Amino acid sequence: MEQSRERDFLEAIAKQYGFTGTRKAVFLLRLDPQNEKLGNQHLINQIENLKNSNNPAQNFQDHLQSICQAFSDCENCPVVLEKKRGRQPKGEEPWRKVFAWLWDEKYPQWQPEPEINTPKTEINWHEICQKQATQRQKITTNSLTFKDGIKHNREQLYVPLGLVERKKQERRSDEVSAEKGSQMYAPETYEVTQTYAQKRFFEEVIQQGKSKSTGKRLAVIGEPGAGKTTLLQEVEQWVLDRTDLIPVWVSLASLGEKTLEDYLLNNWLKEVRELIQVTPEDIEALKQLFEDKKVWLLLDGADEMSAQSQNVLKDIASQINGRLASAKVILTCRLNVWDGDKNALDAFDTYRTLQFSYPEQVHLFIENWFDPPQPPLKRGENLNPPQPPLKRQGRFVLKFGDR
Repeated sequence: MEQSRERDFLEAIAKQYGFTGTRKAVFLLRLDPQNEKLGNQHLINQIENLKNSNNPAQNFQDHLQSICQAFSDCENCPVVLEKKRGRQPKGEEPWRKVFAWLWDEKYPQWQPEPEINTPKTEINWHEICQKQATQRQKITTNSLTFKDGIKHNREQLYVPLGLVERKKQERRSDEVSAEKGSQMYAPETYEVTQTYAQKRFFEEVIQQGKSKSTGKRLAVIGEPGAGKTTLLQEVEQWVLDRTDLIPVWVSLASLGEKTLEDYLLNNWLKEVRELIQVTPEDIEALKQLFEDKKVWLLLDGADEMSAQSQNVLKDIASQINGRLASAKVILTCRLNVWDGDKNALDAFDTYRTLQFSYPEQVHLFIENWFDPPQPPLKRGENLNPPQPPLKRQGRFVLKFGDR
């Protein structure tokens, strides 16, 4: 510890007197208490620039004299350089007087500069995820309204679709007659046991976890264009507005050959933090977010991974273990891909999107589209102002039970 402090002292003096390069190297070696009894030649061999010069010993002496000259110009230093030919008597060399002055007078009074601990700037995960969500939820102008310059936002057009939690009806018995054997291959049927309005579904299933998986593992399945991604965006914004959790959105088609964890720690983190290179501190901050159970993983488009894998659902099941297992997960998937290997994610509560109800929801969407667009609402404003009866029919239909 003391040697380290002595080294810091010499570095501080060298900085104060402007010693750099070879002169600094000579100063740090010759005035070091550990080298007091060592000869100059031993020190010269440690300085590359001197060792390879034409006259190392003379160059060393020249640098040492310039160092002593710098101290002799200080009024508090007792060193006076005398212009005498020949070597100084042993023990009376100027550098020894500088040595004694430094360590007997200066060092006991020296105090190192206090370290400035710059506080670490905490990452505002809510803010950066909200920025990403806002960009993702923009609705581009449709060709039908392009010339009119009409632009809509998701809040103006969103119509909550129904969801059915799927439960297989029992259709097999211990004995199956030949006449009824074909029924084993008939399409599976489901039953509806409860109906939920959107607000109740979000509060009870998403927030309170009132489902078989306690709200930790949810799958939204449906046909192409059935509104799965739009519903996931609604979940994303709801989580940002109503909970202290952080929604982490991943378009599964973007994974490529990467694992989900690798993608999050590199690609996703780089994008949301707007970094050229991800730092170790950023990686640790994201890992801590998962360890604190603060993450909602929103995985969009499991079916779009089929180009990279033949068993996409099994791959997802294997990748949401370990560090990612603490996160809540909701994923979207096309119906045919899900039914092709639905047992791979048997811990998930499965909800299927329904079509627009006719005429209520169809009319509602049409009216919203062709009504004069209003400016986007600010957060905290009423998103559901009083509507005519026709505009209050959107509901979630859910069906409960084991598959």
